Amino acid sequence: MLKTENNILDNQLYTDQRIRIKKEPFTLLSGHLYTRTYGVTIHITDAQKEKTSRVQFETEITLRRYPEEECFEYTIKRDKIFINKRAPKKIVEILSIKTQAVLYPLQLKTTFSNELLDIINYEEIITRWKKVKQQLQKEYTGKAFTQYIAKFETNLLQKHYLLSSFKQEVFYTLLFHNVYKGYNTSLEKKVEMQFPILSFKNPLIFKATQKINKYKTYYNTAHITLDSKIKNNTSEAILKVEYDLDSSSFLLQNTIAECSIKHQDTIVKKIKATVYHLREKPTVRQSFNDMEDDLKRRKKAQKKEENKSLTTKQRFYKWLNS
Repeated sequence: MLKTENNILDNQLYTDQRIRIKKEPFTLLSGHLYTRTYGVTIHITDAQKEKTSRVQFETEITLRRYPEEECFEYTIKRDKIFINKRAPKKIVEILSIKTQAVLYPLQLKTTFSNELLDIINYEEIITRWKKVKQQLQKEYTGKAFTQYIAKFETNLLQKHYLLSSFKQEVFYTLLFHNVYKGYNTSLEKKVEMQFPILSFKNPLIFKATQKINKYKTYYNTAHITLDSKIKNNTSEAILKVEYDLDSSSFLLQNTIAECSIKHQDTIVKKIKATVYHLREKPTVRQSFNDMEDDLKRRKKAQKKEENKSLTTKQRFYKWLNS
């Protein structure tokens, strides 16, 4: 019997080794503290405006897992930003890069389902912004500059707005998608992905069945896919996303997302995003001593935060009874 094209592709992509399954498909990072560096590319094509743009950057992500609180903590850094394969040159590009830089390093807290909960180092970001704002005001003048700074600052000073703004970026949409929890015995689950589209006021909401292939790939990864369509009269939006997770640690190896907007069978807008682990910058796993020190620093910071609202008398009794 002749092999179909899909069968040939599966034979090339997958091994005969199964993904190890316990209560959940993934043992969520058996260690505590990991750091990986990724290359990110976001390519946008707008057929109506006959315009294409490409943004590329490196991001270093440190992932901490706290089983007792059922949460992840991410520390994210950005570097080497290129726009259309060149360093930022236009004033608006440079200004955008300089203002966005105050966010990094960025520390975020999520559930094990990767739902965003909090910006851990928010006060640190505000302190950085005050210094950067003073420097920018020395370098730039004019009404347009003043309006830009005012708008950025208004958004920055509202913590809840800043947290929700990450959902408007393709990179964070992919990074914080729930790839870990809630699968059935067939390694499938119903998911929702709110995918941001430039020039659209709100992200498009795609509903899909997310699937894990039960076999490892030849690259020793667990392969996850989701496909979805939204139809509205003569328009259609199509989303395809693939994830590869390291089959040992289940850290993100890479992800590819393609979203096309069609009008009467003509593609009017297309977004392609890729996030790849840079193998020349290997994964760093901290020693157990470093992990213990990290936990102690975290608990100390939590106690300091708890004590902020206590009076001197309350703090004394708390110390006395500890």
